[in-house]
This record gives sequence, C-alpha cells and structure tokens, in this order.
Amino acid sequence: MKGYRHKSEEEKKPVNWKQIGIIIACVLFAVVMIVAGMGSSWLNVLKDAKPGNTANIDFTFRDAMNRPIITTSSNIMEKGLKDGNIVFKAYQMIVPVNISANTDLETVPVAHPNIPNLVYFGLTGDEIDAIRFGVTGMKVNEDRVIRLPENQGMIGLIEIKTMNEQFQTQINMAKPGDQVLMPFIYNQDESAGNTSEEAYYRTGTLISKNDDEAVINYQYPTIEIRLTQLNN
Repeated sequence: MKGYRHKSEEEKKPVNWKQIGIIIACVLFAVVMIVAGMGSSWLNVLKDAKPGNTANIDFTFRDAMNRPIITTSSNIMEKGLKDGNIVFKAYQMIVPVNISANTDLETVPVAHPNIPNLVYFGLTGDEIDAIRFGVTGMKVNEDRVIRLPENQGMIGLIEIKTMNEQFQTQINMAKPGDQVLMPFIYNQDESAGNTSEEAYYRTGTLISKNDDEAVINYQYPTIEIRLTQLNN
C-alpha cells in the first residue's frame, strides 16, 4: 500500500512576485503622497535652529529658590500652585533665532486662577535675549536649560510705606525666602514718541526686611526651554 506523499519544496505554489511588486509600489506611492502633502516643513525637524529661522518656544522661568514663576506648561503650573507658589500661565513665544530684542523690558500676557482677566508679566531684555540666543543649534523637541549670570541690578531695596496696602500686607506676612508679588508701572520710551504707561507684574524673593524697608531679589536665574517648531 502506498503511503501519503508530501509535496516537495519544488512542488509548492510559486511566489507571485508580480503581485508583491504591485503592493510595494502602492505603499511607496502612498508614502510619496503623504510627504508631498506635508511640503518641506517636515525637514525642519531634522535641522538645527540658526539665524534666519523663527522658533516656537515652550518655557519655564524659575526664581532663585527654583520655584516656577511663569510657564507654558499646565502641569508645572498646577504643581507649583499646589506647592503654594505664585505661578503664571503664559503662551508660547515665537522668537527670531540669535537676534537681540533690543529692549529693556518685554511684557507678555499671562493668566492666574485668582485673577479674572489676563494681565501682563514683565520680562527683561536680558531674559528675552537669553531665549533668542539660547535656542541656537537646537532641534525640534529638544530641551535646554539656560543659566543667567547673577545680576545685582535685579536686587531692589523697597520702602514699604510707599507701596500699596496689599503689598505691605504681603511683606508683613512674609519671611526671608518667601515669594512676593509686585505690580509695576513701565513708562514707554518717550524719545520714540510713546508716552503711554503699561502695568505689569513680577514676583520676587524676599531677602530681608525691617519695619521700613525690604530687600527683594527679582532675578530668575534659570530658564527651561523646548523648541516645538522651527520655521524658515
């Protein structure tokens, strides 16, 4: 009696290379169409930020006690608020790469859960320039920490009695190392024909105080940035 005989390798159904080739061609065509639809912007993901580009930046400024002060991150803001800090939520910055802002002060709109409307937060020209120059050489989705040198000009002596009642209450309750929230009035450049005034906020760290005066550090020595988009 003859037993069952398996088919040999040679007798198996041959590979349909024509069909496989058609499938590969279709996949490649779909990839080409997707890339074409994206234009050339996807190539920016592979590039370094350089002069001539503009960059979309997420950021967090931290004070001398490493507390977040102003941030684009909802998670950082929520944690900071839970820790009892004063933290403002900001929008992304869009900045030219490696080009100075040529300004002493730049105000940015921010939000705080205890303030009903958007208010303005004051950032110095040096802080803005630290981001504009610091993003140079970064790639999209790269993180970088920028350290600013100590600036004695950002440590101020305040006469308590000249400030409003809200500030005086803050100072009376605060101890060295605590945050204090300061409102400021910025006078626009009169030489440029602009005489308007703009109110803004900034927080500081209380260094010391007595009945008449308080020493406050307004410097933010650490800036954390992330490049989220690079534009030609």
